[in-house]
Amino acid sequence: MSESPVLSPRHALLALAVVAVWGTNFVVIRLALDQFPPFFSPGFASPWRPCRACSFCPGRG
Repeated sequence: MSESPVLSPRHALLALAVVAVWGTNFVVIRLALDQFPPFFSPGFASPWRPCRACSFCPGRG
């Protein structure tokens, strides 16, 4: 019989660090989005519209 895998303390701390950074990321994004006025969003996305259109049709243009 093989032994069950055990999570080393180092790997457990690394996993907790990833969870902490990931969770903090959502808070920072929320705070940043609260700072921008609503009219900023459409103007921010407009330069990327041609790139998004090309990504839906690979090999056609």
